[in-house]
Parts: sequence; structure tokens; C-alpha cells
Amino acid sequence: SYILPHLDHFTKLLSMMLYLPSEEQRGDDRLSTIFHQGNSSTIESLEQTETIKTRDWNDFRNSFEEIRPPFSENNLIVFTRTKTSWHSVDYPAQIKKGTRLSININLHISVRDATKRALLWNKTE
Repeated sequence: SYILPHLDHFTKLLSMMLYLPSEEQRGDDRLSTIFHQGNSSTIESLEQTETIKTRDWNDFRNSFEEIRPPFSENNLIVFTRTKTSWHSVDYPAQIKKGTRLSININLHISVRDATKRALLWNKTE
């Protein structure tokens, strides 16, 4: 199973994920959330996009460096939603290590405040 690369909804301010790996899953970073870091021209080309389509997946992966935090117990991943906070999950069936468990806490702000925040981002560019 997988979740294609995406940006979270513009009202999401902060995401926190506490991994709860089974003994068999501990330390297998293939189960971790993947963060995608690209150069500015790649990011600019995706300016109006918030989700990568399946057909664009390979091009996207070839254009971005993948960063995978350790998938281990007591590992809390925290990130803010920005115009460049692309992330995904890729858990191929052949890994066969059971359900990927985590506790997710998301902090959202109002549409009005999120719109103001987006306007501020555009002013600083």
C-alpha cells in the first residue's frame, strides 16, 4: 500500500506522528514516512500541485531526494505544512511485516488564518 507524494491541506499547520512498530518492524526504515526534498526549480514547477498523480510518480521520485526518519519506537516525527513539505508512504506488499501503526496528531487552523498565512508566504518571495 502507499500514499502518493502530497502536501497536506493548507489549513494543517503541524503534523506529529509517533511510530508504534511491532518487534518485527523495529528499525525497518522502509516503513517510515518519506520526506521529499528537491531543488528550487523542481519545487517551483509543482507550485499549483498538491498531490502527485500515479503516472508522475517515477518522475517525481527521480527529481527529489528521499529522506526517511528511523521507524523505531519512541520516535516522534514533527513537521509543519509548507509549500515544500512533500511526503508520502510506500509500504510494498512484499515487505509483509504487518500493519504499520502510528499515533497521528494534526493541528489545523481556520481557513481564514490559513489564507492569511498563504498571503504572507507569497509576500516573502
